[in-house]
Amino acid sequence: MKQPKKPAQEKDNAWKDVLNQFFREFMEFFFPAIASEIDWTRGYEFLDKELEQITRDHRIGRKLADKLVKVWLRDGREQWLLIHLEVQGAIRQDFAKRVYIYNYRIFDRYDAAVISIVLLTDGSAALKQLTWQAGRWGCELMFRFPVVSIAGYKSRWAELEAAHNPFAIAVMAHLRAKQARGDNLRKLDWKRELIFRLYERGYSHLEIYTFFRFVDWVMILPKELEQKLKTELHQYEENKHMPYISSWERFAMEEGRQQGLEQGLEQGLGQGLEQGTRNIILRQLDRLLGDIGTENKTRVAELSLPQLDKLSEALLDFTETKQLTSWLNRHTRRKRK
Repeated sequence: MKQPKKPAQEKDNAWKDVLNQFFREFMEFFFPAIASEIDWTRGYEFLDKELEQITRDHRIGRKLADKLVKVWLRDGREQWLLIHLEVQGAIRQDFAKRVYIYNYRIFDRYDAAVISIVLLTDGSAALKQLTWQAGRWGCELMFRFPVVSIAGYKSRWAELEAAHNPFAIAVMAHLRAKQARGDNLRKLDWKRELIFRLYERGYSHLEIYTFFRFVDWVMILPKELEQKLKTELHQYEENKHMPYISSWERFAMEEGRQQGLEQGLEQGLGQGLEQGTRNIILRQLDRLLGDIGTENKTRVAELSLPQLDKLSEALLDFTETKQLTSWLNRHTRRKRK
């Protein structure tokens, strides 16, 4: 069985996705000393526009600066964090220099001190920091920044199994994917184990869904094995009588909707796609809330595809019908009788 390949960009997106959703957990897992000095009660802000101004200049080379985040420290000061995710394999010789260039350009443009931190999904397990330096005749410049390598967790498996932070699952998925390279049956066993672990650790609905997506992105299987896993997971969820929406079903719907949208645009099947998405959402609402009432069903049936997409995200947090009604009131207009 041939294993389907996904472009490196998708693995990059997998890390970005979990970082966007769980930035605090990311910092607490990989950079706990820094996380301990951040005042999380004040929140944080992703500075995407500021970062775009820097990464727009392609002369620097491949974009490595993935996230620029503004946080507040416990002493009340504002601090910018520049987070690099290097997911393409062993780091290049000029990597440290390029991290310095991004760091300096942000400082130069916004007059804001920036702390660069790096997560390597490959590379030396012993690597703790990198340095770039230049100088001569007494004029010297040294730039040093902390580095965390996923490879370093290979010898700390017991810690990963005991950790409650969901990024432990992300690390285990990445390590298992590398260990099982070329052995799809072995990968199937490990992927099943990690997804069951998500269910069993008492994570929130959003954590389960987000890291479910991550595991699926990183641990790619041939279609026939994916179908086998899907059947097993569906049975597992049925046996557990889970009160919330099936993570596999939710994920499959989103994946199918995206693929269907692309095909529909080419083949003129947008209407069928919209109806299929609506039917799935109604089935999910019925499973999640029970009978949602004729009026709510009618209003859901009138939603456009973009509105259905928004509802598919929101319904994960619904626990009673009035939350659905409230959402519909906010996002649609009632027709006058």
